[in-house]
Amino acid sequence: MKKVKIAIIILVILSIIGLVVFLEFQKANNKDEISNIAQQEILEEKVKYDAVKNTAMYFTVESCIDTYINYIQHADKTPLYKILDSSYLEKNNVTEDNVLDNVEAIPEGSDLDIQKMLIVSGEEEDLQQYYVYGLLRNNSGQEINEPKMYLTVNIDIGNMIFSIIPNVPDEEVFDE
Repeated sequence: MKKVKIAIIILVILSIIGLVVFLEFQKANNKDEISNIAQQEILEEKVKYDAVKNTAMYFTVESCIDTYINYIQHADKTPLYKILDSSYLEKNNVTEDNVLDNVEAIPEGSDLDIQKMLIVSGEEEDLQQYYVYGLLRNNSGQEINEPKMYLTVNIDIGNMIFSIIPNVPDEEVFDE
């Protein structure tokens, strides 16, 4: 009988210790989760979308887009492949051979009428990212069947290079 009481007391003590350890572990996980959420909020606060006010950069981005459109219209696979962002190429398994299948076709003689251009302000000054929304129009200024076009243009000012991601970056960004 005495052995049973001692066994029960030991089980109760072990259960209490186990419960305390479990609660501390949960508390630590919650702190990590709260910390991760706080870090994400800080990162989101650092990224801001502003209208492009620098006319030189506006026309630079527009020139990058014109180059992109020109390569598509003339089916220039190699130069088109080289200006697409490496993350886009990798994500979509784009090769030089299938590059034209992985970008939106743009009829000859049409261009992009930019409706909105935003600069994504972050921490790196030499690397700039622009979100562009526009409408494709033909030579007479009429919209084409699928007129909407969204592009991300990355510019590395230090190395004087750019890359393009054909996509919808984040539609809510353009709703502001």
